[in-house]
Amino acid sequence: MKTSILSRRPGKWHARITSSPPCLLFLSGLCALGLALALRHGWVESAEMGAWCREASDWRCILRQGVIESFLHNRLGVLSAAAALLALGLRSRRLAWAGWVGGIMGLALYCFEASAFAALLTLLILVKDDKK
Repeated sequence: MKTSILSRRPGKWHARITSSPPCLLFLSGLCALGLALALRHGWVESAEMGAWCREASDWRCILRQGVIESFLHNRLGVLSAAAALLALGLRSRRLAWAGWVGGIMGLALYCFEASAFAALLTLLILVKDDKK
């Protein structure tokens, strides 16, 4: 008897959905995108935050500068692409997940070329490893 994703036993459908790699990829990508957009619109592009950091310097300004530095000269994209290439060479799922999340965040944080490469390569790695 074939069971559906939404079985009648409580709690079992949750385990089946969250253990599904496409669902994990989608949810982790959605979380990374949400975080990157929150950082982009809340801290980087915010006029209030820029004015605040010109007048005072506290932990928020240091974090804001760190976010800005992460995408200057495409650093976030290059790190994500390096993680993706290392994941391919070393067959490391952890590096692939790091490349996936970094690639998605880089797409929202102005690092288009290398981040797109990293996201696509790690997506292929994670989906291919799941089929084994």
